[in-house]
Amino acid sequence: FVAHPPVALDRIFANVNLDMVGRNAKGELWAAGATPWIVMQPLLDGLIGTAPVILKLGHDSGKGKNDWTQQSDQGPFHTARIPWVYFGVEDHADYHQPGDTFAKIEPGFFVHSVRTIAEFVRRLDQGFDAVVAAKARGPIGP
Repeated sequence: FVAHPPVALDRIFANVNLDMVGRNAKGELWAAGATPWIVMQPLLDGLIGTAPVILKLGHDSGKGKNDWTQQSDQGPFHTARIPWVYFGVEDHADYHQPGDTFAKIEPGFFVHSVRTIAEFVRRLDQGFDAVVAAKARGPIGP
């Protein structure tokens, strides 16, 4: 998408990536992106106490194996200096394996994840001007 965008990249103000949001035994949904794109921090912080899932922030420090910055579809957006937030879960036994079937989706967790992400997108829309200004400044770190 970033390599051959259907619209000019300067018209894209942010990327929200969902990857593996339908299953987590602990009820934990992770949001990465607020470390390099600090404009996302208050938008996510405001969700932590009200989200119907356990919303955790991290996996975006720019260091080590547990940094998800370049490990999914948000990576090219980050490289292109477009603010992003990735929503997903930590690895489980079937993570990206053939055994990760539709039958293993946890409907309650999935619905709660989607509601959390939809609320984030609503807040992102309200923060449009701040995110555009942050995009002009660029990310913090790698």
